[in-house]
Amino acid sequence: MNILILGASYTGRYIAVNFSNENKFYFLSRRQGHFSELSYYVDPNIHIDCIINTIPPLSSPSSRKREPPYHPQVSSLLEKNPSIVYLYISSTAVFPSDSQGEIKSYVESDYPRPDTTRGKRRLEEEEMILSFYPKARIIRSAGIYGPGRSVVSQLLSGNFSRIFIGNRIVSRIHVCDLARILLTVARRRGTPHPLIHAVDELPAPYKEVFLWLEGYLVGIQNGLQNSLQNSLNEGLLPQGLLSKGRLEGNWRDEPVKGRMIRSLYVKDLLGKYSFPTFREGFFDILSKKDGHKGSVT
Repeated sequence: MNILILGASYTGRYIAVNFSNENKFYFLSRRQGHFSELSYYVDPNIHIDCIINTIPPLSSPSSRKREPPYHPQVSSLLEKNPSIVYLYISSTAVFPSDSQGEIKSYVESDYPRPDTTRGKRRLEEEEMILSFYPKARIIRSAGIYGPGRSVVSQLLSGNFSRIFIGNRIVSRIHVCDLARILLTVARRRGTPHPLIHAVDELPAPYKEVFLWLEGYLVGIQNGLQNSLQNSLNEGLLPQGLLSKGRLEGNWRDEPVKGRMIRSLYVKDLLGKYSFPTFREGFFDILSKKDGHKGSVT
């Protein structure tokens, strides 16, 4: 497939670098030419099979009449080829963020009721895109993580802010599985549903994540993971992150709060996740000193 990606985002660059064997990717970006490894869309005669919009809403909406990013180019392509699949990566922030002590679960059939400015802008963007492109498919992504972008990566770089924000439950998707969802839908395989939640199999609170990570790091300190000893000693462990075999932070004793996002369709789309839970994803990040092939930051 020839795929046009709007925005040189983390997700878009990951897809282009790691899934180029069977696909050709082109980019439209305000940073045109900024990433030398990417192919930029300069020839309007190129046949495009799919458009993936990775651009988040403007933080401060423009006063002029709004239209989707690169609408003149996109509308021209759709006039030439109405069968182009248009995908918009939205966010699960369109659902309430505060469960007020009760953990609630949301699937694709649940009505979005955003309670944050970010969530409201995401929902407005979905509605605006559908008003211009009624056949667009909306992919609401949970928290995207992967090489160079995760709580693990933050800890390894000395940023410990996440361990002091309590015991919030988080729904995640590894960027590899997000890419697989997008490409599967682009090929018109699986469910024809116009809305899909991109989320892995196990929304998990920070307590569960940090207990797992704590055990892993203690194992490293005890020499159980000798191959990683030197690389982690240079980054995470000397920072005082572990104290007497325990991670610091206020997550350990706080009650769980937040929301869970589930999907009715992703398992059927993928058949099998590459990273079904945070455990596989974080282990993969920790165990590869140099990251994935084509890792992007």
